Amino acid sequence: MEQEWVSFFSVVAGATAAIFALTFVAMQTRHRVWTQNRLSVYAVAFTLAELAAPMFVSLIAIIPGHPWRIGVAIVATIGLALVIGQVVLTAIANLVEWLPDRRRWNTAQAVLSLVISGSVFGVLTASWVLGQIALAGWLCVWLVTSGITESFLILLIGSADSDKS
Repeated sequence: MEQEWVSFFSVVAGATAAIFALTFVAMQTRHRVWTQNRLSVYAVAFTLAELAAPMFVSLIAIIPGHPWRIGVAIVATIGLALVIGQVVLTAIANLVEWLPDRRRWNTAQAVLSLVISGSVFGVLTASWVLGQIALAGWLCVWLVTSGITESFLILLIGSADSDKS
C-alpha cells in the first residue's frame, strides 16, 4: 500500500474515532429523543455502525503490512449480514400482531435505508474483491459523512418531535 493511503487511513481513523465517541455520547445524553420509535432505534444503531465501519477499516489498514483488504472483508461481511438481519426484523415487525408495541415501522423509510446500506456494503465488498483501495477509501469518507448527517437528523428531528408534545 502506498504511503499516501497510509496517511489517508491514519487521518480517517483518528477523525472517525473522535466523531464516533461524540456521537455515542450525544445519543446517550439525548436517548429520550430517539428511543420512542423502533425505526429511530435502528437508525441510531446503523449510524454508529456507519461510523465504526470506516474506523475499523482504517485501523486495520494502518497496521504494519497494511492488510486493508482484511478490514474491508470483515466490515463488508458484517454489514451485509446486518442488512439481511434488518430485512428479517422489518418483515417480522410488520407482520407479527402480538408485539408489545403495535406501531408499524415506516416501511418506506426502512426500505430506503436497506437499499442504501445494502448498496454501501455491496460496493465495499466489490472494493475488497477487486482490490480497489481508492474505492474503499472513498466509501469510508461517504460512511463518515453519512453518519454525521444521520446523527444530526436524528437529534434534530427527534428534538422537534419532542417539542410538539
